[in-house]
Amino acid sequence: MIERLSSSSRGLGSDNSETLRNGGPILREESDEADASLKRLAKIVVATSLLAAPATAEAASQLTGTIKVGAFTKRAIGTVKSITAGDVACYYELEDAKGSSFTELADFALCEARDKRLYQGKKVYLTYGVEKVIADDCEGNPACARHKDAAAIKKVRLFQ
Repeated sequence: MIERLSSSSRGLGSDNSETLRNGGPILREESDEADASLKRLAKIVVATSLLAAPATAEAASQLTGTIKVGAFTKRAIGTVKSITAGDVACYYELEDAKGSSFTELADFALCEARDKRLYQGKKVYLTYGVEKVIADDCEGNPACARHKDAAAIKKVRLFQ
């Protein structure tokens, strides 16, 4: 059923109907279609804004390839070339999508043999945290009392 919208139902017009630019009345069926179109448009705007401004650090890092960790900016994605236990931390040697090599400190727990087998040669997503590590001038001496803040890998996940 098609009915005219009255000025009392929409608060417009004094001649008991709304009019379009061409002078014809707005019909209830046209109004319902317009409402449905506005709802679809609103969903598109929301979806687009979510893509433009990612809600999580992980989503942001997948768009930019980097992540902010305290005062540090770190690469969040790389292909594992090697995993080595060092004096201060575990070291992950990685390669980014452009073929550039980079090294990241990691929690010692991520140096286990199973991690080496699981991640070697695989593209991974890195999650970081800020940790206190022995200062560089201590040269790995565990008795040294000087420390510094460093971003270290806390979690490694296979990139999907």
